[in-house]
Amino acid sequence: MPSDPANHQQEEPRLVAARHPRRRADIEIELMPDGSALLYDAVTDQAQVLAPLAALIWEMLDGMLSETELAAQIASDVPPLPQPAATLAAVLQDFRAQGLIEEP
Repeated sequence: MPSDPANHQQEEPRLVAARHPRRRADIEIELMPDGSALLYDAVTDQAQVLAPLAALIWEMLDGMLSETELAAQIASDVPPLPQPAATLAAVLQDFRAQGLIEEP
């Protein structure tokens, strides 16, 4: 018997300690005075605005830190953030879906 789509919950994005996400080097970024950022992908000719927290996460994606280390850094840098791991996982999922990051 097929499951009822109304009762189907979408799986929450999760962090993977072994992943070290890195922003694509060919993405252009313009930081705004309010902490937000404008990203431009010349490959797809698409631009998007990142909220300040997403812009901070973008800047941290140098491939050196694992996803769990990134979450700990965000918790330290943005103390009032209630769920840094869940927030990071959601932002990374969005970046991956848009092809903006690499997994070395």
